[in-house]
Amino acid sequence: MSETLGVVVPVYNEERWISGALEALADALGYANLKADVVIVDDGSTDSSPVILDELSGKYGFRVFHRSNQGRFLARKFGLEQLNTDYVLLHDSRVFLQRQSLDFVWNDLKSNEDMSYNGDVVVRTERNAYAGFWAGLTAIGWHRYFRTRKRIRVDIENFEVFPKGTGCFLAPRNLLKSAYENFTSSYSNLKLVSDDTRLIRYIAGETGYFIDPRFVCEYESRDNFRNWIKQVFYRGTTFVDSYLTYSNPVRRFFFVGTGSLVILGLLGKSHPKHLALVALLADGAAGKVSRYCGASTHDALCVSALLPLFGVAFTGGLLRGSWNLLLAKMCRGENEKTD
Repeated sequence: MSETLGVVVPVYNEERWISGALEALADALGYANLKADVVIVDDGSTDSSPVILDELSGKYGFRVFHRSNQGRFLARKFGLEQLNTDYVLLHDSRVFLQRQSLDFVWNDLKSNEDMSYNGDVVVRTERNAYAGFWAGLTAIGWHRYFRTRKRIRVDIENFEVFPKGTGCFLAPRNLLKSAYENFTSSYSNLKLVSDDTRLIRYIAGETGYFIDPRFVCEYESRDNFRNWIKQVFYRGTTFVDSYLTYSNPVRRFFFVGTGSLVILGLLGKSHPKHLALVALLADGAAGKVSRYCGASTHDALCVSALLPLFGVAFTGGLLRGSWNLLLAKMCRGENEKTD
């Protein structure tokens, strides 16, 4: 196994966080005594991120590439193509590795060669209701892990119920290359594709991956309403591409839930006060469930408070995703006629 770790960091308008994120990465590499080839891909940033990246490149010896904006998926793919290391860490610009994380995972690889590792992501929620919402919501969706936070091996059989994300994901380079080569999307616009779920689903099917609380990082979430709403809208769009185009437990749960909401809406037309009461009770119940699944009281309250706004923005994202799905199908149909 090569003693050099490859790292890919896509960056787009992250002037507030990128310095701290890369300093934490450099500290974790130093603690593990690891050589690294760090590739930072500036995806057409319009703030001061390019200047900051050039300064950090001189300080740490990281390689920086400035490109026009093409989206995170292609930025990561480009970064991966610049590397020749055996292992690659996919690292987001808002992720702060804990100091011992790389030391643990690099030593663990010696007895689990060719395995992949999904980072245990701890959302920084202090004085940030929007971050608290995400922490509370993920506690519900992935409660099997967050209630215990014990090492688990994820494969294609249990993939849907455990955390996954390319924000902090370490894997063999050849496996990541294969995942990109076999990547397919329902969308023609690659800026809207889910580069998390589809890529990692491929890896889960090939070799599986570990989630271990000793490979841990912190995540700095959006901290204002405008950026949070944009993020929710985007996640609604990628949700269609990630889960609604093939049979899986998440899709079945989604359709059952959506059907229930439609029925409640129709019934509520004649009893609007009752519908409002049901909505309030549902918000409260969501917070209770979040707390039961391991979320803090703060995060559970954030779920209850922001769930209605989330529902509106996420639905908008679903509609955009469905429209892009329809457009892609129409384009494929036209191409087939031409052929």
